[in-house]
Amino acid sequence: MAEKIVRDLTIPGDEYILLSRESTLMDAIIKLRQRQRDLGPRGHTSIIVTDDAGKAVSMLTMFDILRGLESQYQELHHLDWDRYGIGEEKLERLFSDHGIWVKPLEDLCSRVDRVKLGDLSVDHCTEDTISAESTLNQAIRKMIQCRAHNLMVFEKKQKFLGVLRTVDLFNFVCSLVEKCNIQQGQLGGES
Repeated sequence: MAEKIVRDLTIPGDEYILLSRESTLMDAIIKLRQRQRDLGPRGHTSIIVTDDAGKAVSMLTMFDILRGLESQYQELHHLDWDRYGIGEEKLERLFSDHGIWVKPLEDLCSRVDRVKLGDLSVDHCTEDTISAESTLNQAIRKMIQCRAHNLMVFEKKQKFLGVLRTVDLFNFVCSLVEKCNIQQGQLGGES
Protein backbone atom coordinates (compact mmCIF):
# COMPACT_ATOMS: atom_id res chain seq x y z
CA MET A 1 0.00 0.00 0.00
CA ALA A 2 1.37 3.41 -0.98
CA GLU A 3 1.96 5.95 1.77
CA LYS A 4 -0.80 8.53 2.00
CA ILE A 5 0.11 12.14 1.28
CA VAL A 6 -1.59 15.47 1.95
CA ARG A 7 -3.51 15.31 -1.34
CA ASP A 8 -5.26 12.14 -0.13
CA LEU A 9 -6.91 13.90 2.83
CA THR A 10 -7.51 17.32 1.24
CA ILE A 11 -11.05 18.70 1.16
CA PRO A 12 -11.53 20.13 -2.36
CA GLY A 13 -11.31 23.89 -2.65
CA ASP A 14 -14.64 24.13 -4.46
CA GLU A 15 -16.36 23.09 -1.22
CA TYR A 16 -15.11 26.30 0.41
CA ILE A 17 -16.38 29.82 0.15
CA LEU A 18 -14.00 32.10 -1.73
CA LEU A 19 -14.32 35.80 -1.00
CA SER A 20 -12.18 38.71 -2.15
CA ARG A 21 -10.19 40.94 0.19
CA GLU A 22 -12.79 43.63 -0.49
CA SER A 23 -15.62 41.52 0.94
CA THR A 24 -16.86 42.48 4.38
CA LEU A 25 -17.18 40.56 7.62
CA MET A 26 -20.93 40.63 7.00
CA ASP A 27 -20.43 38.87 3.66
CA ALA A 28 -18.21 36.27 5.33
CA ILE A 29 -20.55 35.60 8.22
CA ILE A 30 -23.68 35.31 6.09
CA LYS A 31 -22.06 33.06 3.49
CA LEU A 32 -20.37 30.85 6.09
CA ARG A 33 -23.63 30.43 7.99
CA GLN A 34 -25.47 29.49 4.81
CA ARG A 35 -22.78 26.99 3.84
CA GLN A 36 -23.02 25.38 7.27
CA ARG A 37 -26.79 25.05 6.87
CA ASP A 38 -26.33 23.52 3.42
CA LEU A 39 -23.67 21.02 4.48
CA GLY A 40 -24.92 20.24 8.00
CA PRO A 41 -22.37 18.70 10.38
CA ARG A 42 -19.86 18.50 7.54
CA GLY A 43 -20.05 22.30 7.12
CA HIS A 44 -16.72 24.03 6.94
CA THR A 45 -15.66 26.69 9.39
CA SER A 46 -13.23 28.60 7.19
CA ILE A 47 -13.35 30.98 4.25
CA ILE A 48 -10.68 31.31 1.58
CA VAL A 49 -9.70 34.93 0.87
CA THR A 50 -8.59 35.77 -2.66
CA ASP A 51 -6.54 38.61 -4.13
CA ASP A 52 -7.64 40.84 -7.01
CA ALA A 53 -6.68 38.13 -9.52
CA GLY A 54 -8.83 35.53 -7.73
CA LYS A 55 -5.83 33.64 -6.33
CA ALA A 56 -6.27 32.11 -2.86
CA VAL A 57 -4.03 34.05 -0.47
CA SER A 58 -5.24 33.32 3.05
CA MET A 59 -7.81 31.52 5.12
CA LEU A 60 -10.16 33.03 7.70
CA THR A 61 -11.45 30.82 10.46
CA MET A 62 -14.46 31.47 12.67
CA PHE A 63 -11.96 32.58 15.33
CA ASP A 64 -10.50 35.17 12.93
CA ILE A 65 -13.99 36.44 12.15
CA LEU A 66 -14.82 36.81 15.86
CA ARG A 67 -11.50 38.59 16.41
CA GLY A 68 -12.34 40.91 13.53
CA LEU A 69 -15.44 42.18 15.35
CA GLU A 70 -13.19 44.30 17.59
CA SER A 71 -11.18 46.79 15.54
CA GLN A 72 -8.64 47.49 18.30
CA TYR A 73 -7.84 43.79 18.48
CA GLN A 74 -6.02 44.11 15.17
CA GLU A 75 -3.39 46.20 16.93
CA LEU A 76 -2.88 43.60 19.67
CA HIS A 77 -3.42 40.29 17.87
CA HIS A 78 0.28 39.55 17.52
CA LEU A 79 1.03 39.56 21.24
CA ASP A 80 1.53 36.20 22.91
CA TRP A 81 -0.10 36.92 26.27
CA ASP A 82 1.08 33.73 27.95
CA ARG A 83 4.64 34.35 26.88
CA TYR A 84 4.67 37.69 28.66
CA GLY A 85 3.11 36.27 31.81
CA ILE A 86 -0.15 38.16 31.41
CA GLY A 87 -2.80 36.06 33.10
CA GLU A 88 -6.54 36.20 32.63
CA GLU A 89 -7.11 38.79 35.39
CA LYS A 90 -4.49 41.20 34.02
CA LEU A 91 -5.79 40.67 30.50
CA GLU A 92 -9.36 41.48 31.57
CA ARG A 93 -8.13 44.68 33.23
CA LEU A 94 -6.05 45.62 30.17
CA PHE A 95 -9.00 45.10 27.84
CA SER A 96 -11.32 47.02 30.16
CA ASP A 97 -8.89 49.94 30.56
CA HIS A 98 -8.51 50.28 26.80
CA GLY A 99 -12.15 49.63 25.92
CA ILE A 100 -11.42 46.41 24.08
CA TRP A 101 -14.22 43.85 23.96
CA VAL A 102 -16.23 45.78 26.52
CA LYS A 103 -19.39 45.84 24.40
CA PRO A 104 -18.40 44.42 21.01
CA LEU A 105 -21.85 43.21 20.09
CA GLU A 106 -23.74 46.47 20.66
CA ASP A 107 -22.86 48.06 17.31
CA LEU A 108 -22.34 44.75 15.57
CA CYS A 109 -24.49 45.52 12.53
CA SER A 110 -22.59 48.64 11.59
CA ARG A 111 -19.20 47.10 12.32
CA VAL A 112 -19.55 43.90 10.26
CA ASP A 113 -20.46 45.90 7.16
CA ARG A 114 -17.42 48.21 7.49
CA VAL A 115 -14.61 45.71 8.12
CA LYS A 116 -13.01 44.37 4.94
CA LEU A 117 -11.50 40.90 4.96
CA GLY A 118 -8.28 42.36 3.59
CA ASP A 119 -8.01 44.57 6.69
CA LEU A 120 -7.93 41.62 9.05
CA SER A 121 -4.46 40.59 10.10
CA VAL A 122 -4.30 36.85 9.79
CA ASP A 123 -0.98 35.66 11.14
CA HIS A 124 -1.60 31.99 11.82
CA CYS A 125 1.91 31.20 10.71
CA THR A 126 4.43 32.62 8.31
CA GLU A 127 3.22 29.96 5.86
CA ASP A 128 -0.02 28.19 6.69
CA THR A 129 0.16 26.39 3.38
CA ILE A 130 1.47 23.00 2.35
CA SER A 131 2.23 21.16 -0.86
CA ALA A 132 -0.24 18.50 -1.98
CA GLU A 133 2.70 16.08 -2.31
CA SER A 134 3.91 16.56 1.28
CA THR A 135 3.82 13.64 3.67
CA LEU A 136 1.29 13.47 6.46
CA ASN A 137 4.22 13.62 8.91
CA GLN A 138 5.19 16.99 7.42
CA ALA A 139 1.60 18.16 7.69
CA ILE A 140 1.35 17.21 11.36
CA ARG A 141 4.63 18.95 12.09
CA LYS A 142 3.49 22.10 10.30
CA MET A 143 0.12 22.17 12.06
CA ILE A 144 1.81 21.87 15.44
CA GLN A 145 4.45 24.46 14.58
CA CYS A 146 1.88 26.94 13.27
CA ARG A 147 -0.84 26.05 15.78
CA ALA A 148 -3.05 25.75 12.73
CA HIS A 149 -6.27 23.76 12.53
CA ASN A 150 -6.21 23.94 8.76
CA LEU A 151 -3.57 24.20 6.06
CA MET A 152 -4.23 25.55 2.59
CA VAL A 153 -3.07 22.93 0.09
CA PHE A 154 -1.38 24.01 -3.13
CA GLU A 155 0.01 22.16 -6.09
CA LYS A 156 3.42 23.47 -7.08
CA LYS A 157 2.87 26.49 -4.76
CA GLN A 158 0.49 28.05 -7.26
CA LYS A 159 -2.74 26.15 -7.81
CA PHE A 160 -5.05 26.09 -4.79
CA LEU A 161 -6.41 22.55 -4.36
CA GLY A 162 -8.22 22.73 -1.05
CA VAL A 163 -7.77 22.46 2.69
CA LEU A 164 -6.23 19.88 4.97
CA ARG A 165 -8.19 19.93 8.22
CA THR A 166 -6.96 18.76 11.60
CA VAL A 167 -10.11 16.69 12.08
CA ASP A 168 -9.42 14.68 8.92
CA LEU A 169 -5.79 14.16 9.85
CA PHE A 170 -6.79 13.16 13.38
CA ASN A 171 -9.36 10.69 12.06
CA PHE A 172 -6.67 9.14 9.85
CA VAL A 173 -4.34 8.79 12.86
CA CYS A 174 -7.21 7.20 14.82
CA SER A 175 -7.70 4.62 12.07
CA LEU A 176 -4.00 3.73 12.30
CA VAL A 177 -4.18 3.41 16.08
CA GLU A 178 -7.25 1.18 15.81
CA LYS A 179 -5.29 -1.11 13.50
CA CYS A 180 -2.48 -1.22 16.09
CA ASN A 181 -4.99 -2.22 18.75
CA ILE A 182 -6.43 -4.98 16.57
CA GLN A 183 -2.96 -6.28 15.74
CA GLN A 184 -1.88 -6.19 19.39
CA GLY A 185 -5.03 -8.03 20.39
CA GLN A 186 -4.33 -10.76 17.87
CA LEU A 187 -0.65 -11.01 18.77
CA GLY A 188 -1.00 -10.64 22.52
CA GLY A 189 -3.88 -13.06 22.94
CA GLU A 190 -6.21 -10.54 24.59
CA SER A 191 -9.52 -11.93 25.67
